[in-house]
Amino acid sequence: MAKKRRGQQGQSAQIQDTSKVITNSFTKGLNKDSDPSFVQDGMWTHAINIVNNTQEGDVSTLSNESSNFLCATAGKTMPATVTQKYIIGAIYLYSDKWIIFTAGHNNIGERVSSEIGLLEEDICRYREIVQDPCLNFDKRSLITGSSREKEDCTWRVYWADGFNPDRYLNVGDPKNWPSNDYTWLGQADLNYYFNGSNKILWPNVQWNETEETINDCDYITPTNTLNCDDTRLARLMKTPCLTLKLGQSEGAADRAKMYLFLIGMIAGIPILSISLFPYAFRVRSIPL
Repeated sequence: MAKKRRGQQGQSAQIQDTSKVITNSFTKGLNKDSDPSFVQDGMWTHAINIVNNTQEGDVSTLSNESSNFLCATAGKTMPATVTQKYIIGAIYLYSDKWIIFTAGHNNIGERVSSEIGLLEEDICRYREIVQDPCLNFDKRSLITGSSREKEDCTWRVYWADGFNPDRYLNVGDPKNWPSNDYTWLGQADLNYYFNGSNKILWPNVQWNETEETINDCDYITPTNTLNCDDTRLARLMKTPCLTLKLGQSEGAADRAKMYLFLIGMIAGIPILSISLFPYAFRVRSIPL
């Protein structure tokens, strides 16, 4: 009877002792400073290229850190005077598509060229969209922005760098992008793609244009330079020049009034608005 009772007490004590249960759960981080006697379950003392999660999303599990490899190179076709190239921003389009912004500097740090290109991450393909120094990218001014798909299925990218005016670029409908048989020319034929017979520019980009009249018909042809003024979010405006002169007075009372003249544009038509004080904003608009 006594032997059986002692056996039950020993079994009970063994069940209650949970101080050395090993869970193999790594939740307390790397600890190389403590004496080994103080290392608790959930800590690890040595690790190289280790993360405490997996690609599948499992946490508290040690696995190898994901590596990377060179997928594509931006700015490789910039002019020879560009000796330093810096990726200063990337904006996500959709799927595996990214717009990459590259600044090109010479060996004394001066800005020489700027490039915007398309990276297709899944197939590691990079294609130049436009190279033009008027974009004025700088390695010290990083780019942030966003993109959106328009109602006509074309894509537009918006960005700001705190150094240049805020801009946007139309990058076209993916169905109309240069096909695989087109290659970037660069140099003298900057911004052109060529497939052996046809030479094209990236569609829908705001290129400068030339106009030519043949047989009473106007033909507009895009050139291989970017119209940077057309990429500005805040459009450039010309200040109108007004010439004021005295008119015929209807009496001394009219000369004592105060007038406010405003000029605006309505559907492309300049409008002159006249406000008369002290009467409460009595406005008369006159087309110019």
